[in-house]
Amino acid sequence: MIKVYKEIFEEQLKLIQLLFASVEEKNIKNEQKLNIPGKDS
Repeated sequence: MIKVYKEIFEEQLKLIQLLFASVEEKNIKNEQKLNIPGKDS
């Protein structure tokens, strides 16, 4: 039973990571478009 939960959890984790990656990509593209001085600096 725990094994099933673990597999579901890992799938969810992968989806969340993909979601964050795509959001990050959009943010980077938007910042480049707007030519805002980087928040990192």
